[in-house]
Amino acid sequence: MSFKDQLVDSSKMIGNMVARNVGNDPSSYKEILDLVLYEPMPVSSRAGRVLDLCTEKEPSLFQSHVSVVINEIKRKKKVHRCILKIFAGQQIVLSEHQEGILVNACFEWLADESQSIATKVYCMEILAGFAEKEAGIIPELIALLEELLPGASTGTRNRALKIIKRFK
Repeated sequence: MSFKDQLVDSSKMIGNMVARNVGNDPSSYKEILDLVLYEPMPVSSRAGRVLDLCTEKEPSLFQSHVSVVINEIKRKKKVHRCILKIFAGQQIVLSEHQEGILVNACFEWLADESQSIATKVYCMEILAGFAEKEAGIIPELIALLEELLPGASTGTRNRALKIIKRFK
């Protein structure tokens, strides 16, 4: 049975079961990543949970697919939020060119009112991480975060204020 067929619902139990089936097998991990990147909802969302669980246990599995993920971000200018969670929470090595693509996309998504709260929060974390290495983006990041504050949700507002405080 394929992983796509195993993802029959969004329950935690199914996600954990499929993640155990994937384990740390690189070809199985690639199959799950492909579901995240190329399948429509709800399969991509269900696979996203599995991808996140597998990456938490074995972060190196994601590293070998960074080029594909960055190319998808560049090509489509959209990405599943589990991918952003991975970039925000794991030590992923990127080339300077890949960093540029991810940073530009995060600035776009952060400014886009149609993006989910989770997407915005992960983008803030990614951009804050890059700002610590590349101080040149701090003024643009602070300006964008201050622009978001008036209409922001509580979660978005709290994260934005913490990042602004960190860099001011």
